[in-house]
Amino acid sequence: MLDRCRRSHTCPKLFESFGATEFWDLRMSPGLVGTDAKRDIPLPPNLRRYYYPGTSHGGGAGGFAVTQPIAAGCTLPRNPNPQFDTERALFVAFIDWIVNGTEPPRSRYPTLRDRLLVGATKQATGFPTIPFTGMPPDAPNDLVNLVLDYDFGRSLDYNDLTGVITREPPRIKQVLPTLVVKVNEDGNEIGGVPSVLHQAPLGPYLGWNVRATGFYAGQICDFTGGYVPFAKTKAERIAAGDLRASLEERYGSQEGYNCVVTRAANKAVAERFLLRVDADRLIAEAAAANVLPSDPDNRTARALCHRRHKD
Repeated sequence: MLDRCRRSHTCPKLFESFGATEFWDLRMSPGLVGTDAKRDIPLPPNLRRYYYPGTSHGGGAGGFAVTQPIAAGCTLPRNPNPQFDTERALFVAFIDWIVNGTEPPRSRYPTLRDRLLVGATKQATGFPTIPFTGMPPDAPNDLVNLVLDYDFGRSLDYNDLTGVITREPPRIKQVLPTLVVKVNEDGNEIGGVPSVLHQAPLGPYLGWNVRATGFYAGQICDFTGGYVPFAKTKAERIAAGDLRASLEERYGSQEGYNCVVTRAANKAVAERFLLRVDADRLIAEAAAANVLPSDPDNRTARALCHRRHKD
């Protein structure tokens, strides 16, 4: 895309940012690894790339509510995982780069080199089996929007999308590799620039959702990400047959959750991915969210808070 401006020495400085739905429904992976998916495409020095793991197209509304409404037309709750807090900090970094020559944070995005880009299957991604209404047992198999290589005829310039289409409907020449991001044991994506909510998860935040009804039922649900809350207590998760730790087991009490949020927010500020004013707001919002009952003496919570002070 930058060949012409490199020849004329007119390339601008660029930030590129995107989230999980761009891989699942907007077919992002060839832009990172080419149409054969054999190697990472290197970035030019005038470009920085930032990936927001576990976000839908444009990001979610944020907040720390455990329960979310079902996304319109889909089977799973909507994804609240936000992008805007990180975007605000990156705008400041971008302006500093342009105006003052201050180097922005290094690019952070999934690569083949780091083994974070994989096939869009349950096995390849490591996505866990989650007992939840609306979640297919083999998800995310068969959900990705595949990249198709079309033949529109010889009169079309495919690089510039100019010329004349002489074959309509086009012939499908091949299905190109369509990769997505690997996840951890909870179902949350690894790598990139995670939001504070992503680092203090209330469940897995997905770049995909499942269409509920109609002709496309069971397929990927437009550009809408999904979310599946963790069980609140150990007893609830055992009753549901969920192998992933509950909120109670992860954080102990509201105080434990507050400490995880505070640690994540302060780390993001230090890395220039979050403004101090937004970090303070997120810490206050988490404290008021009632994720878990208050219990300052809870053993798990105290261990988490002690780790914060050591960090």
